[in-house]
Amino acid sequence: MKLEQEAFLTSLKVERALSVHTISSYRRDLNQFVLYLGEEKKLKMISQRDVRGFIASLHGKFAAKSVARKLAAIRSFFNWALRVGKCESNPARSIRGPKIPKTLPKAVPVDDAFGMINAQSSSKHDLRDRAMLEVLYGCGVRVSELCSLNVGDLSSQTVGSVLTIQNGKGGKSRVVPLGSYAFEAINLYLESRIASSALDPLFLSARGKRIGPRAVQRVMNARSQLCGSYATPHSMRHSCATHMLDSGADLRSIQELLGHASLRSTQIYTSVSIERLLDTYDKAHPRAKKENKK
Repeated sequence: MKLEQEAFLTSLKVERALSVHTISSYRRDLNQFVLYLGEEKKLKMISQRDVRGFIASLHGKFAAKSVARKLAAIRSFFNWALRVGKCESNPARSIRGPKIPKTLPKAVPVDDAFGMINAQSSSKHDLRDRAMLEVLYGCGVRVSELCSLNVGDLSSQTVGSVLTIQNGKGGKSRVVPLGSYAFEAINLYLESRIASSALDPLFLSARGKRIGPRAVQRVMNARSQLCGSYATPHSMRHSCATHMLDSGADLRSIQELLGHASLRSTQIYTSVSIERLLDTYDKAHPRAKKENKK
């Protein structure tokens, strides 16, 4: 099954242009499935019972969302195998995944977002860290997109500055507006280092290489401690969208900014804003709740 697995992963890269991170997730999930079955198990011998047994073995060990993702990876693998004639049926097709509880994205308050960006740090990478947070919060980019930015992706237009995201989710590119604070922060950072080519990474690690997602998370942790709040790169992206919606931005604009393929993905922020509105209404409006009279 290993040969078929590698051929499937190659097809994800070539045909569907999935990111390296997504393909790595597929690889881990399929490796776990193969380990459960035993490497000697032939592809055509795998049954619905095998898939059910694997999914059952995950309960209590992984979150429902992780189990659903693993099942989706197996289903996609067998769809490919069926299409190229490696098997005669998809044993995972009719298996239902676990019910995933709906969770609303957590946005940090505006003051906390400002606090993390403006926190006074003694780090020698303070200019870089500040610029990264300005981009995460100001542009709503994914952490993988932040790490893949090059110097040449920054440009000025007649109406303002923009960042070009060359390889977003699904290999799609998009252009996002860059606020004046973020533009200034990036330029201050670039003035502190040498960039000889437009293809040079925009954000460098302590070793002078392209920065990675884990290093960005460490920066977020350090900045969080400085201002007494907590946020992740992804929660800064959520905060960007939520705060824009709260200030009157329309969903289509936010969809384009975030790079969502479907408006359905963006509509979750409507629920976030409604929840905040209801909370504010309950606290502020004199007719929101009846008083308990004794």
